[in-house]
Parts: sequence; C-alpha cells; structure tokens
Amino acid sequence: MDKKNNAPIRRLKEKFNRMVELCAARLDGTLFIILTRAMGQLLEKPSVNGEAHAFDYLDNLIQEILEVSGEGDSDQSGSIETLLWQYNFNSRQYFLYYIKRIADKEKQEETILGKLE
Repeated sequence: MDKKNNAPIRRLKEKFNRMVELCAARLDGTLFIILTRAMGQLLEKPSVNGEAHAFDYLDNLIQEILEVSGEGDSDQSGSIETLLWQYNFNSRQYFLYYIKRIADKEKQEETILGKLE
C-alpha cells in the first residue's frame, strides 16, 4: 500500500491516540479498557481502510468522544456511554459492562418501585 492511501488511516490512529490520552484519567477504568480495546481492534482490521463506512464510523465516533472529553464534564463516563448508544457500539464486552452497571444500580435500590424504575 502506498503512502497516499495510508495517510487517512494514519490520521485516524493519531486521533485515536489523542482520545486515549484525554480519556485515560477521566473515564471509568473498565469502560476505558473496553472502549480502547474494541476501537483498537477495529483500527487494525484491513476493512477500516478499505470500507468508507467503517472508516467514517470510527472517525466520527472518535471525534465525538474528543469533543465530550474536551468539555470537562464531571460525568464523562455517562456522556461517553450515551455516545456509544447513539453510535450503536456493538461490542460484546461493552454490553456485558452495561448489563452489570444496570444490575448494580438495581441492587442499590431499596424499594420495589425503585428496582422497577
């Protein structure tokens, strides 16, 4: 592959690395690992460089996460979880993480009505 065709994926990887730096300290540790691992695996697939929709999906998602990270929101994990839902982030590990969060919230509720909510 020549350098001209490799430039967009290189820029995307640089953007991904900026995202990692911004999110590392402020994002829930488990969510950070799940997010960066899944996105890193997508970046390494040849299909990202060959398919415009896969490349655009990652590029847009990383850009949105960078914007959220730059806002200084106190609940960055919550904001990024919202983005992942909006972008239909279909990582099995992410869904397992989210199911555990829901189960933990349910266990913390003291009333039946609270648990149902």
